[in-house]
Amino acid sequence: MRLLAYILLFHATSLSVQASTPFACDGKFYTVLSIDNKSVLQELSVSSTETVAKRTIELSQPNRQITAIGMSVKDMHLYGLDFDTKELLKIDATGKVESLGVPENLNTDLIYWAGDVSAEGNHLIVIGHNRQLQEDTHIYRIALFSPNHYAGISSVISDLPTIITDIATDPVRGVMYCFDKQNRQIAVLGGSNVTHYQHQKISPYIESIFFDRSGQLFGYGATSEWEHNTLYAIDKLRGSILPISVAARGAFGDGCSCPYTLSFERTITPENPTSCEEITIDYAITNHTGTGRVADFEDILPEDFIIESVVDHTFTLATIESAEASNAFIIPSLDILKGENIIQIKVKLKASFEEKYETQALIFNLPLGLGENMLSDNPKTNNLQDANITQLLQSEDIELEDYLSFNCAKDTATITLPLQNGTVEWNDGSTATQIKMSEAGLYWVKAQNECLAIEDSIDLRFPAPPMLEMENQQRLKQGTTATLSFDTNIDRPTIQWSSTNDMELSCLDCLQPSFVAIQNSTYYLQLTDEYGCTFMDSTQVLVDPIRQLYIPTAFSPNDDGINDTFFIQSITQTATIKELMVIDRWGTVLYHIKNAPINDPQFGWNGAFNNQLVTGGTYLWIADVEYLDGAVEQLKGTIEVVLN
Repeated sequence: MRLLAYILLFHATSLSVQASTPFACDGKFYTVLSIDNKSVLQELSVSSTETVAKRTIELSQPNRQITAIGMSVKDMHLYGLDFDTKELLKIDATGKVESLGVPENLNTDLIYWAGDVSAEGNHLIVIGHNRQLQEDTHIYRIALFSPNHYAGISSVISDLPTIITDIATDPVRGVMYCFDKQNRQIAVLGGSNVTHYQHQKISPYIESIFFDRSGQLFGYGATSEWEHNTLYAIDKLRGSILPISVAARGAFGDGCSCPYTLSFERTITPENPTSCEEITIDYAITNHTGTGRVADFEDILPEDFIIESVVDHTFTLATIESAEASNAFIIPSLDILKGENIIQIKVKLKASFEEKYETQALIFNLPLGLGENMLSDNPKTNNLQDANITQLLQSEDIELEDYLSFNCAKDTATITLPLQNGTVEWNDGSTATQIKMSEAGLYWVKAQNECLAIEDSIDLRFPAPPMLEMENQQRLKQGTTATLSFDTNIDRPTIQWSSTNDMELSCLDCLQPSFVAIQNSTYYLQLTDEYGCTFMDSTQVLVDPIRQLYIPTAFSPNDDGINDTFFIQSITQTATIKELMVIDRWGTVLYHIKNAPINDPQFGWNGAFNNQLVTGGTYLWIADVEYLDGAVEQLKGTIEVVLN
């Protein structure tokens, strides 16, 4: 009854304060585009097969150019800036636009394209671009729910000058990513620091980036800087992109999403205990909301369940209000860290005539976008947020096979009876509630206490020893994408991959992770079975470096579509141009570029200097090229400009 009262109270409260229509935190993407000189809000939904559903939401103030938008989980509204007036804008799910005024301390002389609401939902983070310097200079944190919406300021710190078009927070890793139009790269924004990695350059202009709930990064843009209509899937680890759908065509695009999820699982072991037996209750809270959270926790158990101890937990700040020697487990203001959070308690069952119990825990006082209230889910069923069913076993239901376990080598068996404070007699004369067996054969027992009377036998057989095998070694060409695999007879193991180098695998807990061969590395695999036994193996990957570049000796910049540009080429994407210069015979630098990809004519010389085509003849070029393994080589040569 108390649980129902909580739900009704919070539901009624949320209805009473909502003066506008909130969005749903369901992983959909939202982009604001200027179409026919009017702003519209576009809703995109990507299925698991990357099928895209689209819907247009008309805005109540379409004449505003809206930028730097993000979605707040606190009230489930979009927030952004008016590009011209720098007013803070609030948008609801019907398209209603409300001005909250110009934020206090916001520099209105800067240009604001990139923005996102912080993971906790309280601040709109925007990047300030200096028009005179042609680079980003400041980061503002605009307080969404305080008077005057004060904008705290910090300076952009970057290894390269940037023009960031949008930012988004990874719900799984909590890392903020951005797209830097100046350097045509995906980068990472940590506080005020922008970090560029050895990612390949991206050809399309990406004006909006956003995450889905699995941590997959998407972008909205096109090959034209001023008109955007394509949804791209972005590999955040390698910086590459893949177009997956065409949507509404418009200019000045900006976008956001609410990819955040919080899951709450509760398991009881054993599921079918006996009266007077001790059970374990495990709570697992997975926080993929990009930041730590604080909420209230409550688990009111039946009166026949008495909490003995809190065995383990990951929270660090919360204080348990009620637990041991009672049937109530209450933690006000539980700190829920990013990633996996666990709590484990031991509970003793009293002698009872009840045969079945239905129990469930509750987390409440969460932000609106995370559901406010969340009931625990039993992960052993397909139903969501369903209760745990505890069925008490009777004497006639008990079989020794259910209490049998093996050691990690599978050469010793153990049977532990669900019995305390009673009498026990095994066929070998033992009187312990637990026996260990190293030989196959027939075993029987007679035992009883105030709750149970057990009489059963078992014909013991030992399983095959555990096996884990990986390929000893493989040799790959640099830049090759490959997968790791293994053979095992271990049933439903937990998987953990690692490596000797900082080479990112596509996943660390899947069956066949993929990777890009950059340098020699050893990959390690650890399997953990259902009994907590671990098994390890490794494989070595030897990488043959590729230094095969093709640099032409002549080109004809006559706009016939054939050999119009001088650029460095290769059969694979195994290098980056750190610097390329073209010089005439008098030492004048005709062309100069840094940090450009190979195989991309957009980053090559078109034969022009000061917007005028040079005369035909031979010119010197010098290039510093960095390969995937970090090796840098300086190359020199000549290029002939052929004019027809």
